[in-house]
Amino acid sequence: MIRPDPDFPASFAQARERFLAAARGRGARIASHDNAAGPGLDGEALATDVAVLGAADARHVVLVQSGTHGVEGYCGSGVQHALLREVLSREVRGAASLHWIDVHTGLGPAGHGELIYAGRDDTADLARTRACWGPTVTSIYDGSSTSAKISGMVGNAFYEECPGTALAAVALEYGTVPMDEVRDALRFDHWVAAHAPGDATARANARERMLQAFFVDTDGWKAAILAQGRDAVAKATAAIRAG
Repeated sequence: MIRPDPDFPASFAQARERFLAAARGRGARIASHDNAAGPGLDGEALATDVAVLGAADARHVVLVQSGTHGVEGYCGSGVQHALLREVLSREVRGAASLHWIDVHTGLGPAGHGELIYAGRDDTADLARTRACWGPTVTSIYDGSSTSAKISGMVGNAFYEECPGTALAAVALEYGTVPMDEVRDALRFDHWVAAHAPGDATARANARERMLQAFFVDTDGWKAAILAQGRDAVAKATAAIRAG
């Protein structure tokens, strides 16, 4: 279980409630897309919620996304909620340029946010991304990233959905615990799903191990996460203003 915290949630239901409340408080336009697969493990409604701030015809956009990999949403939701309580004021669609930040956890040193280029293998897009967030942006294509080279990234949908829009995109990958512990948690979770799905105790243990592997419930870790998240958004907005 996660200790009570004003930003980082203890459950998906709490994360969603806080996100929607903060978005309404900022006057955001909200769209919710229900998951047709049905309720979550705790009976909660599942949905993707989108909050849009700024002019509907904004030409330059900052997009902050989280929860792509389920349990990693504990971290990403906290970053998004903190931003909604503070500096964020741009829209997300129909733009000349898009600066995209997708929040993840589980790779790298604890508390360090690696900025991993999240577009396709395109020299111009990589250069634009590094111009925004700096030369420390890594890439799976040149072997500089902690992440392995993967396919099927969510960012690939951008090229079909937003033709003609200039992209700068990063996965903000926060380190949690040593990689062996992350692998062990993933293996145990898969084993329980395959061999003991009816064992409530095993399922609860698997969920707790996954949470501990992908979220560090300490004040220092959370402070580092929020500081780097704010910095990533600040650099994106600065790049837009520099135009």
